[in-house]
Amino acid sequence: RAVRMGQFGFSNQPAHHIPFIYNYTDAPAKAQRIVREVQRRLFVGEQIGQGYPGDEDNGEMSAWYLFSVLGLYPLRVGSDDYAVTAPLFERADVKPIGGRPMTIVADGQGPENPYVQGMSIDGAEHSIASISAAELAGSTVTFRLGAEPSDWGSHTAPPAITEQDQQPAPLRDLVLAAEIDVDPDLRFLFDDDAETEVDLGSSQPVVEWSLPEPVAADFYTLTSAVGGQPPSEWRLEGSTDGAGWELLDERSDQVFRWTRQTRPFKINNPAPYAHYRLSMTATDGAVSLAEVELLR
Repeated sequence: RAVRMGQFGFSNQPAHHIPFIYNYTDAPAKAQRIVREVQRRLFVGEQIGQGYPGDEDNGEMSAWYLFSVLGLYPLRVGSDDYAVTAPLFERADVKPIGGRPMTIVADGQGPENPYVQGMSIDGAEHSIASISAAELAGSTVTFRLGAEPSDWGSHTAPPAITEQDQQPAPLRDLVLAAEIDVDPDLRFLFDDDAETEVDLGSSQPVVEWSLPEPVAADFYTLTSAVGGQPPSEWRLEGSTDGAGWELLDERSDQVFRWTRQTRPFKINNPAPYAHYRLSMTATDGAVSLAEVELLR
């Protein structure tokens, strides 16, 4: 069922970000109007077997609705901030799994009041049509809604990926399975495929690999496996000659909350090394991992 509002084809999921672009054009009230119209007109008809304005692919259509009725949208995927619009309910209490609860309140909520007049976080005024994950966690976010568009959120643009006309430079994995020198039994750790995993056969395994040339990584990631135990503590070390090792990062009391969870970790003092070593410990059983990455 294709559904359009003018030239806005909402039934096509890649179009779901379009209303929130107004937050970057000094006109967030236009985003609020369009989002409310989508909620009011398109997610209807469940009594006759409809209710979704297009295919529900892997929960994305539902996710759009749930985010938008909270007054939020993950416009910049992979960043820690959310675009802001007017919530649909007077109050929502959100309890993320493994995260801090938050409360979203909409004063003046009603069909005739789709526009944000002001917003506060724990009583402190917030004037940007964007909110970070850190600001949301454990907070009470209060929206004040009204019947007419306001200039709230129009004076300061939300955060952007780049400045001016700069091109994005996303992190990339510096370790390519086909290029590294590593034990063949461990190669699946570096194949950029979390569905492959390696049982390291010990509660205190050590994984070493060598690169064709030295690289300096800003981050590294570990991805938990379906079988076995993820490590609870580890040391990442680098070496220029494979003999002397420098400590790059050390972690303890770590928890992977689900299988195939990819967790990133910052390397505070990056330096180029041709050899890397990861020494791990699990509290119960042999360590298993699905993926290891070095990112820059």
